[in-house]
Amino acid sequence: METFQEKIHQEILQTLERRHEIDIAKIAFVTALMGFGAVNLSTVIPFYRLLYLAPLVAVLFDLLIMREWYAIHRMGKFLRQHSPDAQERDFEQFVRDHRNPFYPRALFGFTLVTWAAAAFLLGHVKPLLETYEYLWFALVLLGAIALHGKARKYINALDEAA
Repeated sequence: METFQEKIHQEILQTLERRHEIDIAKIAFVTALMGFGAVNLSTVIPFYRLLYLAPLVAVLFDLLIMREWYAIHRMGKFLRQHSPDAQERDFEQFVRDHRNPFYPRALFGFTLVTWAAAAFLLGHVKPLLETYEYLWFALVLLGAIALHGKARKYINALDEAA
C-alpha cells in the first residue's frame, strides 16, 4: 500500500511528465502554424492567416504549462512544510532557495520568438499591415508579458509564504 508521501511523489512525477508533454506539443503546434516545415516562403503565403494564431496559441500553451508548473511548486511547498522526513524538508527548502532560472525564461523566450517570427513573416507576406493587425500583435505581446509576470508572482508568493 502506498503511503501519502509516496502518492505525492507520484503526483509530482506525473505533473512533470504532463508539463513536458505540453512543452513538446507547444513546439509542434507553433512550428506547424508558422509553416516552418515549408520548403520556401511561397508555400506559406496561401496560409498567412495562421500567422495571426501562432503567437496566441503559444500564449495559450503557456497557460497550460504554467498550470503544471504551479502545481509542482505547490506540492513542493507542502512537502517542505509537512514531510515527516527532515532530509526531504531540507531538500525542498534548498530547491526553493535555488530555483532553476532558465525554464521560465525559455518558456517566455519561445513565446517571444514565436511572436516576433509571426510578425516578421506576416510583414513579409503582407507588407502593408492594417492598424488592427498591429493592434492584434501588440495585445498578444502585452497579454504574454502580463501572463508571465502574474505567474512569477504566484510562484514567488508560494515560496515566500514559508
